[in-house]
Amino acid sequence: MQSRAQLFDSRQQVRREAYAAFFSSVEQARAAMGSAHSVWTEYHRSLGPLAGRVSVVGGGHEEAREAVREAVKALWFQQSLLRLSVTGVERQTADSLVGQVVGVMRCFEVWCAALERGDPPIELDRRFMMRSGELADTVVHVMETAKGWLDGNPELDPPRQRLWQRFWSRYHDRRFRSVDP
Repeated sequence: MQSRAQLFDSRQQVRREAYAAFFSSVEQARAAMGSAHSVWTEYHRSLGPLAGRVSVVGGGHEEAREAVREAVKALWFQQSLLRLSVTGVERQTADSLVGQVVGVMRCFEVWCAALERGDPPIELDRRFMMRSGELADTVVHVMETAKGWLDGNPELDPPRQRLWQRFWSRYHDRRFRSVDP
């Protein structure tokens, strides 16, 4: 019984660490996109009527774009590690979240390409901001769902079986309490 509990605890710890690394990567990708959006906005302003008056910070617009790509690559790596530690339903949820992050990144890439062409990207900017807001809401929802899965995982410790174990343990404790040497 003790080894089963230790196995359960170690599995839960691995899952918690995998989720923590995964959500950290999601937040890093979101932060990289937000930062790159700001850098690209400043870059666009420096090409317009304010040319020469606005300084681009953060190492330049191409470096910011590359930082987004690297953050998404890191997210894919963490997704792979998470997939090794969780159940099928949890995998699907993580895959869906990563798909949404990639969708926001694609919106960002299209917006950057429009800026490079010199097209007014007002509608593309709105789409990127809308998708970023949706992503933030989705991350919160998936985090709350993951907390629920981590608090009780029926595939590793079925509730009914656990209930019976507690019942029999109490039953035997009460019945054989007087037999102790």
